[in-house]
Amino acid sequence: MIGHEYLSRHGNYIRPNRTALRSYKERVKIVQEQHEIMINQMILRLSEKCHINAKSNIFKQFSERLQACLMRHYMAPLPFIEHVRAQRDLQTMKLIRRKLKKNQLLLRETDKGGNLYVAHVNEFEEKAIEYRMKTGAYEELSSSPIEEILSKVTRLLNDLHAKPNQISPQQYKKIIPSRLTVELAYMYYNPKAHKKVQGIPIGIILQLADLVLKEIAFVDGNKFYRQIIGGAMGSPFTLTLANIFMWKWEKDAICGAIGPHEIYGRYIDDIFFTFNDPKAKIEAVIKKANAFHPNIKLEANIGSCVSFLDLLINNKNGVLFTSVYHKPAAEPCVVPFISDHPRHVFSNIIQAALLRAVRYSSTLDIFEKERRSIRLMLLYNG
Repeated sequence: MIGHEYLSRHGNYIRPNRTALRSYKERVKIVQEQHEIMINQMILRLSEKCHINAKSNIFKQFSERLQACLMRHYMAPLPFIEHVRAQRDLQTMKLIRRKLKKNQLLLRETDKGGNLYVAHVNEFEEKAIEYRMKTGAYEELSSSPIEEILSKVTRLLNDLHAKPNQISPQQYKKIIPSRLTVELAYMYYNPKAHKKVQGIPIGIILQLADLVLKEIAFVDGNKFYRQIIGGAMGSPFTLTLANIFMWKWEKDAICGAIGPHEIYGRYIDDIFFTFNDPKAKIEAVIKKANAFHPNIKLEANIGSCVSFLDLLINNKNGVLFTSVYHKPAAEPCVVPFISDHPRHVFSNIIQAALLRAVRYSSTLDIFEKERRSIRLMLLYNG
C-alpha cells in the first residue's frame, strides 16, 4: 500500500531533500557541477550581451558568492522530521524498483492522460513487435549502423564545407557530429537535441533533410532497426516536416471544400471546422481527405458538440457555448504539492488553470463549474 501511495503522486513527482541523503563527497561534486554550469552561462551571456570582459573581477566576486550560497544550500543539515521523511521516500522508491526488477515489470507514463502503466516486459515487447509489423515503417538490421550513418553525415558535411557559399565554418562546427558523443537512439516503451542554424540555402537543407530521414536507426534490446517510413517521434525536425506536409494536405483536401464563411483550425494533426451542409456532404469531404495519403486518416467526430484539443464547443440552437474539455482517460493530476519543485511552479499551476477557465468559459455558470473542478483537482493533489 505504501508503494501505491507513492506511485499515486505520478511521474512528475520529485522527492524532497534527495541530495541530503548523499555522502559529503557526492554533494561537493553536485555543488561544483552546478557552480560551473551557472558561471559558464553567466560569462557567456554577459560577454555577448553586455560586452563585459570574461576576466573581470565581477565574475570572480560572483563566483565566490555563488559557491558559498550553493554550499549552504547543499550542506545545511536537515531537521530530524524532514530527514526521516527523506529516508522513508528513498526506501519506498528502492522497494518499488526491486519489485519491478524481481517480477520483470516496466513502469511507464502513458502518452495521453499522464497515468502510470505497469506491465510485464514481454507485454511491451509484444506490443512493439505488433506495432512494427502493423505500420511496416521499420526494418531490422544485422548490425549497428552507427558507423555507416556517421560516415555518410560527415562526408556530406565535409563536401558542403569544402564548396564555396554552401555552409559557413560556424555552421559546420555546430552541426558536425562527434564520434565520442554520438549514439543510437533507444526504443522507449511508452504509448507515445536540436540546434538552430540559420542562413543555409534551401538546397542544402533539402540534402540534409533527405539524409536525416533515410538514416533514422535505433536499438531495441539487442536488435538494431532502421525507420523507413516517417520520421523520429518527438524530434523538432520531424514536427516541422509534419507541419509542412499537413499544410499541403489541408490546402488540397480540406480548405477548398469548405465555404469562405466557415471556421477552420488545425494544430499539427488535430483539425476543427464548421460546416453548414448535410452530414452526407461532410462525410464525403472527409472520405476524400482520407484518400489523399495512405498514412493520413481522419477519425471524424461530427455533431453539435465537439472537442478541439482542450476546448469543448457546443452549438445550442445556433448559439455557441465553450468550456474546458477534460479527456475521459485523463486523471485530475498536477504536480503534487509535496514535490520538490520550485515554489513558483505551484502558484503558476493555479493561475494557469484559472486563466484557462476564464478564457474558455462562455458563461459565468460554466466558469463556476470549472472553478469547482479546479478546486477538487487541487484538493486531490494535496
